[in-house]
Amino acid sequence: MRRFAWRAAAEGGSPHARLDLYDSAQAEAAPLVVLWHGGGWCAGEPGDLAPLAEALAVRGCVVACPAYRLAPEHPWPAQLDDARAALGWLWEHAARLGADARRTVLGGHSAGAHLAALLALDTTLLTERVDHVRGLACLSGVFDLTALARSTWMRAQMVRPTFGNEPARWHAASPLARVRAGAPPCWLRNAEIDWGLQRQAAAFAAALGGVGVATERTTARGRNHMSLVACAGQPGDLTAPLLAEFVARVTASR
Repeated sequence: MRRFAWRAAAEGGSPHARLDLYDSAQAEAAPLVVLWHGGGWCAGEPGDLAPLAEALAVRGCVVACPAYRLAPEHPWPAQLDDARAALGWLWEHAARLGADARRTVLGGHSAGAHLAALLALDTTLLTERVDHVRGLACLSGVFDLTALARSTWMRAQMVRPTFGNEPARWHAASPLARVRAGAPPCWLRNAEIDWGLQRQAAAFAAALGGVGVATERTTARGRNHMSLVACAGQPGDLTAPLLAEFVARVTASR
């Protein structure tokens, strides 16, 4: 694993302007998988994704896990701004990192999946480079902030500290509200015990399917919200192999 600062201190960088990079096992330019960590937008770090990132690198991917600023010290949209900036840095430097920027899959866990989904769905964020994104891979993703806020605990601990008190802002920042025809294929995986996020995945998949976007859903039996990622590199765990198969399929030459 290598670590890079994607924004220098002289340019307004912070301890969060960094990413962890896991080199591909293959010699040629590899698919680039960019994964953002979870933590309810208020916690977490790139190292949380190490088991999954290492398992994907062994299977031929260059995997980048960027950090981002955390709420409540940094309210929304700081997290999205950082995710977008890190992705831009990765695309600019992809060749020297051993990756093919034109074969990128975005993804993440929980709040990180929320960030990845927004980048993949909102064409105004990536503009002319939106075609670089070949797939979206979400583990226990959050797609509807309004639905998440129906939980008193989630609303108090995550939604309001990050997005504020206005339901209109929750809706605007929800990937479910950004679903579009022509979006990249989507791979969704939930834990069997997952804080009700299976319902969010079902609604998101239905919306994507309704506009013709190919979507796959799977469930990790015996896993919970946290162990879904923590156990991803263990022998017999299917998360990394299934995700690697999805990456290979959607990034094949066309």
